[in-house]
Amino acid sequence: NKYKSRTNVMFCLLPLFNAFVFYKLQYIWGYTNWCHVLTQVWLLYYYVSLALRENILKVNGSNIRPWWITHHYLSAFMSVVLLTWPEG
Repeated sequence: NKYKSRTNVMFCLLPLFNAFVFYKLQYIWGYTNWCHVLTQVWLLYYYVSLALRENILKVNGSNIRPWWITHHYLSAFMSVVLLTWPEG
């Protein structure tokens, strides 16, 4: 539960931070991509860690649905795609 409560805070704060940087600080710094990259790296960490935790729980006998683990792997894959997507 501690992991979930810590990551929920980040889930709420990172989009707000991105919106603030995009709308308020773009006039000072110009267009910067670092805040979006930071969000995608965090999402990649989040989904990979969830998938690994759920795989460990499944091996230990928990009743975790396979589609839930697949969802986390697909979400991690999409984070990698968005990290490597060229700007344009």
